[in-house]
Amino acid sequence: TLELNKNLPANKTLKVGIISGTFDPFHIGHLLMGLSHLANGTSDFVVYLPNADAWINRDPAKPNKSNYNWRFKTVMDGGVEDMFPLLRVSSFRRHGEDLILNNQELIDKLDKIEFNIIIGSDLFKKPNMLKKLESDYKTLQQMGDHPGKINFNFHIIQRKNSELSENDIAEIKENFSFPIFIEPPVSDASSTQFKEGLIDNFSNLYPSSLNLLGAYIRYNVFTPNRTGNSA
Repeated sequence: TLELNKNLPANKTLKVGIISGTFDPFHIGHLLMGLSHLANGTSDFVVYLPNADAWINRDPAKPNKSNYNWRFKTVMDGGVEDMFPLLRVSSFRRHGEDLILNNQELIDKLDKIEFNIIIGSDLFKKPNMLKKLESDYKTLQQMGDHPGKINFNFHIIQRKNSELSENDIAEIKENFSFPIFIEPPVSDASSTQFKEGLIDNFSNLYPSSLNLLGAYIRYNVFTPNRTGNSA
C-alpha cells in the first residue's frame, strides 16, 4: 500500500508522485524525475508503476517485456531500492484503480490525497492522448468511498526533441480539466538512446543496473542503429 507508517501528515493531506512507464531500461532520467519531486517538496514520496503488461506479444525481440517481475527488477536495480521508502515500486502493475481501491483505509483517514502524475512531454505528442488521459483520470477520480478527496495534478517534464511549444501548452490547458505544471528537463537520458547503443550510455545507468547487462545484450541494444518497435 501507499502508507509509509501510521503517522499521518499534520494537515492530513498526502501528496503522492506517480511515474509510470515500461522502463526499458530504467535509467538515471527516471530516477531523477522522482528525486526532483521529493527535493522541491511537490510529493511526500514517489511510486513507480511498471507498465509491463501493455507490451504482451508486441515485440518478439523482447520476450520478457510483458513480465512484471522483470520490469519490477529493472526499477529496483535502477536506484529505487536504495531510495526506499521515499521512492518505491507499486505491486499493482499498471492498474491505476488498484492504487486507489487497495488504499481505501488510508484515504479514509485523510482530508485529501493529491496524486502528482509525473509524465514526459513526448506522451502529449501522441494523437488522442489528451482525450484518453482526461477520460481515464476522470474515472479514477470517482473511485473509492470518498471520491471528493482524490485530486490529480499533471507535472509535464519537457523532454529533448519532444518539447511542448507555447501553443501546445495553451491547447492542453484549454482542453484538459486537470491542473498542469510544465517543468524543465531533468536529464538527457532516454530509452531511445539505449537502442542506439549501450556502450555510449553507461553513464545514464545507475551502478546496480549493470547487473542486468546480460538481458540488455539479449535485447540487442548493443547494436547501433537497431530498428524495430520502440519501447
